[in-house]
Amino acid sequence: MRRTVKAGFGRLPGRTRQGSHADFRKSATISARDSMSDVIRRYNALISSLSVATPEILAQALTPTFTLSQLYVPQKTGALLDSGRLEVTNVKGFARAEIVYGNAKAWYAALVHEFVWLNHEFPTQAKYLQAAMEQTADNFLDEIAKNYTDIMLS
Repeated sequence: MRRTVKAGFGRLPGRTRQGSHADFRKSATISARDSMSDVIRRYNALISSLSVATPEILAQALTPTFTLSQLYVPQKTGALLDSGRLEVTNVKGFARAEIVYGNAKAWYAALVHEFVWLNHEFPTQAKYLQAAMEQTADNFLDEIAKNYTDIMLS
């Protein structure tokens, strides 16, 4: 396991005379290192648990955004609606989340999103993903913070 958090107190003096300043500094440094090792272990465990939980937390926090975008996406044929997906992956220890619209059947997803002059039946609209993201941004951040806080307190 790769250590994430490091803390140090410098080099230890070599041989010291008992009762000298160097001896006192050496024993204080050893004591500080021992005390810090437990703290560092707990921080690394916390960081590891946050890393493991991040994909699930991202999925939870983005689900309301995806749900709202599904309400806003134009649904004339249903192909664009069906092409929408929320993908959360963990690549090399880094969580990545995407809300994606478009596939071979709904190749026009970006056009429908950007062409604001096209008429859509309410509540569908152009900028369906952007509107959903803008409306849920504050809740997204709150949800992320809440979930990380829950992990830290458990």
